[in-house]
Amino acid sequence: MCDEKSKQRKSLKGRKTHNYIKMAEGTVKFFNRTRAYGFINGDDGKTYFVHETGLKQGVQIDEGDRVSFKETEGEKGPKAEEVEKIEKKE
Repeated sequence: MCDEKSKQRKSLKGRKTHNYIKMAEGTVKFFNRTRAYGFINGDDGKTYFVHETGLKQGVQIDEGDRVSFKETEGEKGPKAEEVEKIEKKE
């Protein structure tokens, strides 16, 4: 008889999963809506690639916007997912 954890491991076999590291914050360095990609300068000093599919639904970003995002590791380096704008604090 299989235990519950064993069933869960078997159900995940062969699936491609994203390895979420943590939430991060940064500033949009560049975003081209026509080409649907851009880059974010993270507060940690890294530069993150962002594709429009990595933006939360309804979010549009522009150069200079403050954003929060989940760090992932893309095929070519750091990548931002679930990107959303941070409200400006005054």
